[in-house]
Amino acid sequence: MNKKAFCIVVAGAVLVSVSGMAASGATTRTKQSQAKKPTTKVSVPTVKKRADASKSVPKAATPQKPPVLVAPVKPLDTPVVSKSRLTPAQVAAIEDALKTLRKLDAATKVGVTQTSYQDRLIDAKAQVDEDLPLITGDVICTSISDSMQAYQDASIFWSECLQLKSRSSIKYGESGKILKKYQIDVPDQGKDEMDAFYRDHDECTRLQQDPDTASTTLDRQDELTTRMYRESLESYNINGSDEKMVLSSIWKIARQNLTDAEDQLKNASTAPL
Repeated sequence: MNKKAFCIVVAGAVLVSVSGMAASGATTRTKQSQAKKPTTKVSVPTVKKRADASKSVPKAATPQKPPVLVAPVKPLDTPVVSKSRLTPAQVAAIEDALKTLRKLDAATKVGVTQTSYQDRLIDAKAQVDEDLPLITGDVICTSISDSMQAYQDASIFWSECLQLKSRSSIKYGESGKILKKYQIDVPDQGKDEMDAFYRDHDECTRLQQDPDTASTTLDRQDELTTRMYRESLESYNINGSDEKMVLSSIWKIARQNLTDAEDQLKNASTAPL
């Protein structure tokens, strides 16, 4: 190898060595700078939880509302008022039916026999039946119809009382349905008659057992026995007071329906046509 080539080789080796040392120093400095670099800590503020107000402060007691008391609805004393606008023909028919029923009601107030009542009822029903179709559908028609039906029911009960007579018998059949319909109670036995029966029975027994009077009071004993038999029958048969009580109760209801119809007509007649 000549001298010139040798110098070139040596110079290249030196250059490589210097480059390696420079690279090694840079790497060392980089590691040292990274090791000495301070770590920045980020402090996160601690957030305290707010105390639950609902737990720390007791809730106020919720005032309870007093119960609402609903008063029972009482039935109206005044009759249901018709809101219909009646035609002149309807008004005339209503007035005619009311006039007929007033005549029948007047007979029940002054006193009437069963036969006379039956005849008056037949005439009244015939007239009312002619008037009702003209006012069908109006509440006045209902009041008039109910009144007429009550007068009819009184007649049916009256007729069965004359036929059956027994207190127990009238609680069945048509008369029994009428008593139930109008909520009328007839006692099974007449209390006054039964009390009288037992009084007479006790006296008659005493007379028969008394040796001093047994032979001298036969007429009195016969009188008591006959009266006891009559009182026994009367206690089981419907009497005049019971019959009158039932008829008066039914007629009172018929009269109330009649009054309702009159009041309804008075209100409806003022309505414009």
